[in-house]
Amino acid sequence: RARSSIKSQLAEIERMARSRQKLESELSIARDIQLAMLPPAPTLHADGHCLQAHALLEPAKAVGGDFYTFFVRDERVLWFVIGDVSDKGVPAALFMARAVTVLETQARRHGSPERILAAAANGLSEGNEACMFATVLCGRLDVASGRLQLASAGHEPPLLLHADGHSEQLELDNGPPLGVEPGARYALYTGVLPAGATLIGYTDGVTEAFDVDHRAYGRHRLGLVLSAGDGAATVCHKILRDVRGFAGNAPQSDDITILAIGRRRDVAG
Repeated sequence: RARSSIKSQLAEIERMARSRQKLESELSIARDIQLAMLPPAPTLHADGHCLQAHALLEPAKAVGGDFYTFFVRDERVLWFVIGDVSDKGVPAALFMARAVTVLETQARRHGSPERILAAAANGLSEGNEACMFATVLCGRLDVASGRLQLASAGHEPPLLLHADGHSEQLELDNGPPLGVEPGARYALYTGVLPAGATLIGYTDGVTEAFDVDHRAYGRHRLGLVLSAGDGAATVCHKILRDVRGFAGNAPQSDDITILAIGRRRDVAG
């Protein structure tokens, strides 16, 4: 009986190992598909100015709920979105895919960020029995003039790195996250991204990264790690490197996404 029991248990362990290997393989494929959905960061030139964008995404699990995307119109206007879905893992990844699709669709129909968010809030509220939601920052930036428009659906406030190296948070009027309130309305922020400045968006996986003593990274550290002249790619990698150094051996608690857009005078042009 003992030999029979051991043999049966070994067979069950082997079956479970095969199932786990299959699941890990499927999650790895899902991760590749999800990351492939993210567009390459564009570079735009117009009237003696250049916009350079960059973004990084690191899921806390095999797949996650953070996302970003870019849309280019008329080679002069850059639309961008960064978002964070509630929860993590497979459910968040599925809602993330739906959110990106809805936002891209609405961006083609509407001409300002607050109208895009309002329409997306209606679309993502339909059939949302799981009550999932996403915080989103949506923006529009004109290459030549630097005219900036932003709207926020409960998202972290963006950071503006000036040409002289000092930084400030842009305080936006937040509306509700997408998916929880149909008919929601969002405020429009307008400003200018000066030549030499960089706009930085991020998810709470940055500010709520914890070290081994359960201390949070926080917003204050963001500006301290940046320097004058940092381009979009440098900004993203500096922040990610500093977050990793702060967290040390602590496990990653949430998906991390960083998006940066730098505006420069186009010397070559």
